[in-house]
Amino acid sequence: MTEDQEKAYEVEYKEWHDEFTCKCCGVNTYDIDEYYMVKKVIWKLVAGVVNGMLCIGCFESSIGRKLTPNDFTSCPLNEGFSHMQSERLLDRLGDMAYRLL
Repeated sequence: MTEDQEKAYEVEYKEWHDEFTCKCCGVNTYDIDEYYMVKKVIWKLVAGVVNGMLCIGCFESSIGRKLTPNDFTSCPLNEGFSHMQSERLLDRLGDMAYRLL
């Protein structure tokens, strides 16, 4: 890989990585393993206020309650097969991955 290619890769990676920044507190949700999908009806509670990623804490602050397994969509992202998940996210998901198999 040439030096120019390395620089281009670093710029592209930073742009991709920055997309995971929590729009409220600024923590990177990728770095803390808190990226997930909630049901549309739950997302609409914050969609008018936030456009982008939210960590679990900021999402819960925005809706005024703790997330429950029923708030999450049925998708591989939430089942954790492709990435690590934080303890906080695992707590909110409960046994969801096992129920979806």
